[in-house]
Amino acid sequence: LPGPRLVLRRAFAGATVHDAFNLLTVLTLLPLEIGIGAVQGEGGPLYWLSKTIVDAVMGQDDIGFEAMEEKPPLTLFSPLAKLVISNNQDVVNALAIGVPAALSAMAVNETLGCLPLSRRLDLDDERWPSDAFLPSDEVTMQAKRDDAFGPRPKRRLETTDCSQYYCIGARLDELFAKLGPDAYYRELTECSGFISPEDEDACGSHKCYLNAGTYYVEHVEQARVLENGLFFGAGDTAGGIMALLLALGLLMGGLFSMCRLLKMLLLDTTEEAVVRVARLEDWSAIFVGLVMTMIVQSSSMTTSALTPLCASGALPLAKMLPMTLGANVGTTVTALIASIAALTPNAVQIALCHLFFNFIGILIWFPVPCMRRVPLGAAEYLGLYASHFRLFPVLYVLVAFLATPLLLLAVSFVFHVSAPAGVATLVALALMLCAFEIWWCCLGGAYRVLPLEAREAGRPAIEVSSSVRGESSSCAGTAGDPAGDDTTVDDTVAGEDSPAEAGEPSDSAPVGEIVAV
Repeated sequence: LPGPRLVLRRAFAGATVHDAFNLLTVLTLLPLEIGIGAVQGEGGPLYWLSKTIVDAVMGQDDIGFEAMEEKPPLTLFSPLAKLVISNNQDVVNALAIGVPAALSAMAVNETLGCLPLSRRLDLDDERWPSDAFLPSDEVTMQAKRDDAFGPRPKRRLETTDCSQYYCIGARLDELFAKLGPDAYYRELTECSGFISPEDEDACGSHKCYLNAGTYYVEHVEQARVLENGLFFGAGDTAGGIMALLLALGLLMGGLFSMCRLLKMLLLDTTEEAVVRVARLEDWSAIFVGLVMTMIVQSSSMTTSALTPLCASGALPLAKMLPMTLGANVGTTVTALIASIAALTPNAVQIALCHLFFNFIGILIWFPVPCMRRVPLGAAEYLGLYASHFRLFPVLYVLVAFLATPLLLLAVSFVFHVSAPAGVATLVALALMLCAFEIWWCCLGGAYRVLPLEAREAGRPAIEVSSSVRGESSSCAGTAGDPAGDDTTVDDTVAGEDSPAEAGEPSDSAPVGEIVAV
């Protein structure tokens, strides 16, 4: 069996090749989406490609709403999970829809208890006769009120503010009824008769309520998310944190157990089957990853199952990449099924964006060998540093999945506050990044962090297929040995002018390391 350092290097490279592909695809497509969206006003290629398909198939209107189908694993373990924590899904769905927007009424019916508007409409407006609500004659007043507002509502409001109203969609209205069956009929006040017909028409097919905002606060925002389970008594915040910690513990225990079982299986009769999978053509490996993910409905589960195989050497990194790409495409199937269940244009469009993001990324970074070696090289160098610095995986997770998103959110917030300040912040960050890259890649910073001898010690850590080795070397313009069994991603990246052949550290880092940085 290989040593612990070699195992860690292979495992971390196999786990991060998926990250490298996603990051490269984001860096390629996101600027296009932002740039074209800023010029055109709506969105970029992914937006228009998905929108065109949705508009052609579904049009602009929602076809209907059906409850989303649960995943098979969720259906199987849901009763056990509810013993630990049970959420009020209606509250969660209402929170996901968001607070309804308040609209300003143009005019109100003061005879039913509405407070006068601070700015009244011109009395000459033909929609509102000047004597429509003057109590000179009860019969005449009633007739004119009916002409202006329609039939009288069933109940008269006490003096209240009718200056704002809310348009509530069918889904949120359904959740309102579920969250407060009695309050729904007792507290919510429909707009009919209290505001002008023109204001009511602005809601279209949606329901119009005067006090939907207050109802949302009382029955959604102030409602408890946890409705049962072991952690119910701890409250929403503390119970949620304890349930999260329990879930993380079970997840890590499950992954550890799965790794141990896979290791036992590899040492038994199934090692030959794994080797056969590793010998598949690259496009066949993508299909295998896709099918695996469609079965388990989780790309994370697929990647977690493949990482121990990559660590043991049974699955080369060059085969790990296409299988994780297949997992990327396979996980979009779940989103597509959910969007079809919801059957709304926005839901289907988002699912299609997810699908096309992965398709376009695969077409950019996989078919051409010299493009494919970029994510492979990046993952190889991440594995290299992980094998020499034991805290590197923790640092990588904190930077990639916590610090970087928080930094981007901060930049976005600065843009919202002031566009010039946002541009200045973005330029400053870009200059800092460029300065670091120049030091790391051109001034020998990489070899100061990890000396040449340590890099050369782990050369044969990750194997690649001969076709990728040979073609990627030719793409890079180097003279790598396509037929050599010991050629690695390092060899194809560094080429003839690698520091090993020069005998001393070069002034620039290889391409794969630049991507990793």
